[in-house]
Amino acid sequence: MSNTFGQLMTQSSDPAAGTVSSLYLADSNVVKYENITGSGVTWDYSGILGVDTDGDGVPEVRTLSVANVDPNSNDSLFPGATKKYIVNDQIITYYNTTDTTRISQGFKFVEPSLGDVYNFWDTIPQLLNTYPFDLGSTSYAPMSGRIYSYNPTVSIDTFAIGSASATIDGVGTLKLGTVDYPNTFRYHFTDTINSYVTINVLGISSPVVLSRDVYEYYNAVSPLPIFVIYSVNNSILNIPNNVVLSRELPSENVGIGEWSLISELMAYPNPSQDKFYINLPTGTHANVYNQFGKKLFAQVSNEVDLSGYSSGVYFLSVEKNGISKMIRLLKN
Repeated sequence: MSNTFGQLMTQSSDPAAGTVSSLYLADSNVVKYENITGSGVTWDYSGILGVDTDGDGVPEVRTLSVANVDPNSNDSLFPGATKKYIVNDQIITYYNTTDTTRISQGFKFVEPSLGDVYNFWDTIPQLLNTYPFDLGSTSYAPMSGRIYSYNPTVSIDTFAIGSASATIDGVGTLKLGTVDYPNTFRYHFTDTINSYVTINVLGISSPVVLSRDVYEYYNAVSPLPIFVIYSVNNSILNIPNNVVLSRELPSENVGIGEWSLISELMAYPNPSQDKFYINLPTGTHANVYNQFGKKLFAQVSNEVDLSGYSSGVYFLSVEKNGISKMIRLLKN
């Protein structure tokens, strides 16, 4: 990768298989600075908060990595891909490169309410970007294929169409913790995917829009991003699933103890004919949604009462101090 402002992304700058970078897990509610673009800009994340899940005073560490695809694994579901880009073991993008393009054959991600979700671009592959890609470069193209996920409650095996766009929208200084990174460029990638999901319990289909919004900051110190804001959202609940990773140690920590309280929450019994029970921590914001993402009511007690609603799938969204979790409720 070049540390100048010219030809920032080329096929030769694509990270080699085996490249791994360890980054600190940061607060998912960071600002994205969407409007800070152009040359000579500054993105100030010096005050970003880390996420400490075990209470040892140090933010947790997550990894970015690039690996060769393994033909003897589920990687074989993405023919044509030669590499995979792995974000925090949650999102895996399968792709290959040529002299002029970087193309994705699909991706897999872990969705809190659905589990493993596979997106196959086996009809029209997804254009990630062209080469060389410089400040102000843009790419836009449609893609199509299908989405697959096996889940006893909400199974998916349906067509998917969409579009993707990418740009390098800024070059300047990135402030992370106490370190300034001049000559950093920002790669901004978005895509929108349209499909239909069948809710098995009700035997009906519902249109679903899946979208990704990704900001990656690159600097000559590493072939992989030094700061990442990765957001995945689906229209059923319209609540983004965010991952924020930072090369530098955040200034303070958030969620000590609270992360465990939220991440370990469970509703019981589940399934239930009418009432579910959950121990909501003090200061928690919680809402109950139906399977189409419509908010039904705010949840303020430890008892979720769905006795007045029909059988089907519901969702409980729990949030406290920027830490959130989605719990699927199955009403018999």
